[in-house]
Amino acid sequence: VFFLSAGYGLIALATIFLVTALCRAAAHALLARRLYPRLAFRLDVWESADVRTILGFGATSALLQCAGILPASGQSIVISAFLPVAFVTYFSIGASLTQYARSVVSGITQVMTPRASALKGLRIEDTLQHTILAIGRSATLIVLPMSITFILRGRTFIELWMGAKY
Repeated sequence: VFFLSAGYGLIALATIFLVTALCRAAAHALLARRLYPRLAFRLDVWESADVRTILGFGATSALLQCAGILPASGQSIVISAFLPVAFVTYFSIGASLTQYARSVVSGITQVMTPRASALKGLRIEDTLQHTILAIGRSATLIVLPMSITFILRGRTFIELWMGAKY
């Protein structure tokens, strides 16, 4: 906010975010090294098949993240193409409620991914299926009350949150 109000533009803001992310990554690396001193980053022990697997997983994860972001951004573009741009505000307010519910599900599923990978690596297929179903049920039970509240009381919630104007 300070840099934007001082007249700096988006490039400065992007630079600040980049530096912050790099500092956070360095802090994570230092903390991991301190907590696990035997942890070493050595390129000589990597095998090409493992690198392909990791990069493939990373690429798939990145594509899934983009696939989740594009619909929300695309909807704003479509709204602004056919309606006054001010209508994007109304859409964004409602969309932020669904984003809150999505972030809860995302938190639950991020915990599931390493667990599912471990079970798959151990070839415990029955436990893997049971775990995925149990986590799906849990996510539904947690998000369902939020969703029902947004559907039934969304207007009141937005009015209290953003004001009667919205």
